[in-house]
Amino acid sequence: MARVQDIAAAIEKTAPLNFQDDFDNSGLQAGFPSAEVGKVLVCLDVTEAVVQEAASLGCGLIVSHHPLLFHALKQVSDATYQQRCAVAAIRAGIAIYSAHTSLDNAPGGVNHRIASLIGLTGLRWLSPRPDGLSGSGLVGELPSPVSATDFFAALKEKFGVSCLMHSPADGRSVSRVA
Repeated sequence: MARVQDIAAAIEKTAPLNFQDDFDNSGLQAGFPSAEVGKVLVCLDVTEAVVQEAASLGCGLIVSHHPLLFHALKQVSDATYQQRCAVAAIRAGIAIYSAHTSLDNAPGGVNHRIASLIGLTGLRWLSPRPDGLSGSGLVGELPSPVSATDFFAALKEKFGVSCLMHSPADGRSVSRVA
């Protein structure tokens, strides 16, 4: 059976922790690296409901995109939802691992997946990191310019959303996307 540390190592092959932004707290949030894991629950945000669901499904690990813990805890109690989630997870034998900006900034990570879905080419980092291998955000070109109205409609369709907030289109065309 895999251990938390094995799954973390697999995630970190794609999203190394050194790719995360300085403000971030990607990595193991709660739990024990050597704990065995039979099932994993994947989520965007760790909430009390997510921890309860993971426990009811018999999961040994929650992998989230957004970290449960951004700032150091000054106490461990039931005062905040972050503390309640961490305590409930540890009591249930569930570890929590987050890959936030380490995954956003990684080649092939979140930004690249979105750029691929949109069909962008000629990708370059909006804000490259010193290593040159990673960065925050991407800039790319559409195959051909399209009206902003058509671009926004295509985004809604590709992402399966019914509502999209954007600046006024004002008859402009879109050729470069960041």
